[in-house]
Amino acid sequence: MLGITTSSGTLWKEHRTFTINALREFGFGKRSLESRIIEEIEVFVHEIQSKKGEPFNIHFLINVCISNIMCSINFGQRYNHDDQTFLSLLDKINQNLSNENAMFVATILPFVRYIPGDPCRIKKMLGNVDVVQDSLRQIVKEHEETFDENNLRDYIDAFLKKMRTEKDNPNTTFDGVILFSLILLSILLIEPSKYSF
Repeated sequence: MLGITTSSGTLWKEHRTFTINALREFGFGKRSLESRIIEEIEVFVHEIQSKKGEPFNIHFLINVCISNIMCSINFGQRYNHDDQTFLSLLDKINQNLSNENAMFVATILPFVRYIPGDPCRIKKMLGNVDVVQDSLRQIVKEHEETFDENNLRDYIDAFLKKMRTEKDNPNTTFDGVILFSLILLSILLIEPSKYSF
């Protein structure tokens, strides 16, 4: 993923152009995206009304709603607010983002994972990363198995189509590693829990 976040020049320009065009195709800046947002706002309002004035963690609800909009763009589906798999993944992402310093240490000093015990909960965070990555790999695999170039459902399908059109290009930057990195990056950049409201 570091290659994506620190890229410049041709790689950055090529993927930026592709991503903007793909997002436009799936409604970014259009009415079709508006309907996804409105659907999530309706769920948001319903959830607030269901609390009947009782205090609750609105930060969590906002987190789920924003993440659902991003999932609908990237994966072509939204998740129910009580989907335990979805909630568990969000929780793992939140845990890791809430301790960015430890993740930084784990990134620059990878041997830390072999120290006995779990200093700074680094092993737990690396386990969280593995779980999130495995889930994303499964989503990409399902997309590959059900791919139909005449029926693009989401960003993953658009990227898979681009990968197939570029497969004979030895200089292509459209491959599975980049796709996975872009999906992971979009989740981390949009993850709202790291912002205060």
